[in-house]
Amino acid sequence: MAWAACSNDVELPSSYHESHLGRPTNVEAVANDGVVHVTWQLASSQNAAGFVVRFTDASGVTSTRPAPDGSTRMLDVDDLSLSSGDLYLVEVWVVDALDSTAFAGPVSQADSLLIE
Repeated sequence: MAWAACSNDVELPSSYHESHLGRPTNVEAVANDGVVHVTWQLASSQNAAGFVVRFTDASGVTSTRPAPDGSTRMLDVDDLSLSSGDLYLVEVWVVDALDSTAFAGPVSQADSLLIE
């Protein structure tokens, strides 16, 4: 499933995105036995069809995982090929559809995840 930020696809003022979809907050990522557990908060789930979680490693390579439920506030990921010493930035955003027509809301502040 490909996700595209609407700012690249449609000319709408940025204030549209902020009022249409909320910004996830309090993102926390924890690794345990090869599984990354990510949690977040969202003040309002209005217009939220799901979430996207992005992992960016220290070399800048990104990997995204969908959380296709607008009411969820967590995602467990077990396919990142984690190694001791790996560092990731973890970010979350809301989407208003689960297909290529989705608008993406503002990206959360990143949480850092160091694999020990």
